[in-house]
Amino acid sequence: MYKLGQNKSPADMASQARAFRERGTDSMNRLADYIERHNNLPRQEPGHGPDHPADAAG
Repeated sequence: MYKLGQNKSPADMASQARAFRERGTDSMNRLADYIERHNNLPRQEPGHGPDHPADAAG
């Protein structure tokens, strides 16, 4: 049994996947991919998403 985001909102799961991916290692990328697939979420690229808009001034 897996507990990848169980009882969490889709936004929380997507944020967690993005945080794993931002670590930049193969294992963290695989974990982020699995969380997204397991929970039917779109792929989250590092630095993008509701808490990091792509068009934010930087």
